[in-house]
Amino acid sequence: LAVEQGADYLIAGTIFASRSHPDNGGAGIEFLARLSKQVNVPVFAIGGITPENCGSCIRAGAIGIAVLSGILLADDPYSAARRYRSALDGIAQR
Repeated sequence: LAVEQGADYLIAGTIFASRSHPDNGGAGIEFLARLSKQVNVPVFAIGGITPENCGSCIRAGAIGIAVLSGILLADDPYSAARRYRSALDGIAQR
């Protein structure tokens, strides 16, 4: 494992089907939860992350999310980024 080789954090994905990997259904939240419990380093979720599902990633044990297409391919990247930020802020307030 990367952790055994000194990794400071892990990026786990593809969690959900994504634009960049449309034929991959994603490893799913269960995978993310298992991985987060098995390692002693922070885990970030990537792949098909949306403002609507980012909370499930955090609740599964991810310390954060990584987003590419959801922001970069949006008609309005600034507004898209604000939707992610708002969703994450809502999770932190719970």
